[in-house]
Amino acid sequence: MRLRVVAKIMETPSRLLAQLRGEEGVTRQKAARLVVDLAYTAQADGFIEVVHAHVSGVSVITGGHGLRRFLSDLSADDDGQVVIPTTLNSAGCDREKMEEMDIQWPDFLEQQFEIVQAYERLGIDGTLSCTP
Repeated sequence: MRLRVVAKIMETPSRLLAQLRGEEGVTRQKAARLVVDLAYTAQADGFIEVVHAHVSGVSVITGGHGLRRFLSDLSADDDGQVVIPTTLNSAGCDREKMEEMDIQWPDFLEQQFEIVQAYERLGIDGTLSCTP
């Protein structure tokens, strides 16, 4: 049902449809579902092919436990690797300045770098920079 609805609402590339069917593994299927859901929510009328990506969902404060679970799930699969060069946004903290930053979040540093490491297991370059 979902594939038929997506194909009718927006022009969907054949590779994305294949990923939605799970033909490139479970991890890419989950990622494809996320891309399609975001496009649908934004009322997009189609997709464009990209050659580089930059991930901004890094902070444990904004992503919370849900982000940690999602990334743990994605990065646990053997097929979970990015297929285009991908960089990672800043993590919102400086390991060497944690006391000065006074971040009021239990186990912040441990949880924050759990997220960074999960992204790196997916093949994402942990540049931790706002500049892609």
